[in-house]
Amino acid sequence: VAVSDSLSSRLEYVAGSAQSDRDAVFTTEQNEAGSLILRWEVRGRLAPGQGGVLRFQARVR
Repeated sequence: VAVSDSLSSRLEYVAGSAQSDRDAVFTTEQNEAGSLILRWEVRGRLAPGQGGVLRFQARVR
């Protein structure tokens, strides 16, 4: 399972603030808005109806 969030140009990701309650690989890449795309690749499988929590902090520019 992969989850991504493309931040608007008004938001700046706070480095080191990404968290997940699942085993996940977190990466970032530049987007067209001059900000970042945040991406979590969750390892393993999620059963139907099973969820998780992803968190990060951002500053308003």
